[in-house]
Amino acid sequence: MSRPDLPPGFGGWQVVDATPQETSDGMYRCGPASVQAIKHGQICYPFDAAFVFAEVNSDCVFYSRKNDGTLQTVKVNRTHVGRMVLTKAVGNETRRDITDQYKFPEGTPEERTVLEKAEEYGCKQEKSNPPLADVDVVLPTLEVGIGNDFELNLEFINQSEQRRTVEAYVSGSVVYYTGVASHEFLFQTPTVTIQPKKSVKKMVMVESRNYMDHLVEQANLNFIVTGKIKETGKIVTTMKLVTLHNPKLIVEVTGSSKVNEEMMAAVRFTNPFTHNLEEVYIRMEGPGVMLPKTKYYALIPGGSSLTCTEMFTPQRAGRTRVFATLDCSGLRQVSGQASINIEA
Repeated sequence: MSRPDLPPGFGGWQVVDATPQETSDGMYRCGPASVQAIKHGQICYPFDAAFVFAEVNSDCVFYSRKNDGTLQTVKVNRTHVGRMVLTKAVGNETRRDITDQYKFPEGTPEERTVLEKAEEYGCKQEKSNPPLADVDVVLPTLEVGIGNDFELNLEFINQSEQRRTVEAYVSGSVVYYTGVASHEFLFQTPTVTIQPKKSVKKMVMVESRNYMDHLVEQANLNFIVTGKIKETGKIVTTMKLVTLHNPKLIVEVTGSSKVNEEMMAAVRFTNPFTHNLEEVYIRMEGPGVMLPKTKYYALIPGGSSLTCTEMFTPQRAGRTRVFATLDCSGLRQVSGQASINIEA
């Protein structure tokens, strides 16, 4: 869009967030903010450019609270936020990486110049650079289905020439999509001894019965590991977000694939849990081919499968899709789709 309220060069793509995390001038709104302004640190321009700039450039800062209540910076991760900005590719179902439209590559002179410019307009950056501990702790990247038990393998790596003992705290919490904790379901305090230039793995078992009843919208689990090195007093810490994967609906479309000729859409679903799902709604629709259809199931027993079908008659030619969603109190954001090409 054009931005006649801004200097030349700040039109074009604008950021608008319909579900912002905080208010702007007393209302929950965000944007339009010029993408060019964000990339070049010109956060003085309206609207909410400073907020969007922070969304793609913030540092992740870890603090340790002392006995007197004051906070001490123990670690600064300057690459955790803004690693990838994605949008849907035009004409197909793949993704398009548009990170370079929002920021310069990490560590380049251009990036440093942008951060300095943003600071001129009031953006505060963490300046401290605490010395790194000589022990690293690494959490694995996991692919976990919702309702599954899984192992969380912590790896402690000793970079020094001496033996190290780490008194660790392992916490697991259900979190909202904003990162705010909803419920802590895991807390352990292992002590790990690592020989010089060696690593030690510590396995923590995560059981679904501890987190299932507390899941919120997007089924995110956040794990934080913090520890103090007994020999040096240094703090080690890391965190990892695990998004539990929902089961999928399998959608199949059969028929002649011609305008005004009847076709059938079938949706298959298997309850992956040992417990029952109650008051389940399955909805189907297809732009230009099928009006919204809904089927209700009072009960889907644990481990059982079902197939529901709907007949429809396409009213227009061209490529389109049939979408299906499943919704109930015990399971959210379950969907599936099938692409079809309707001939005239």
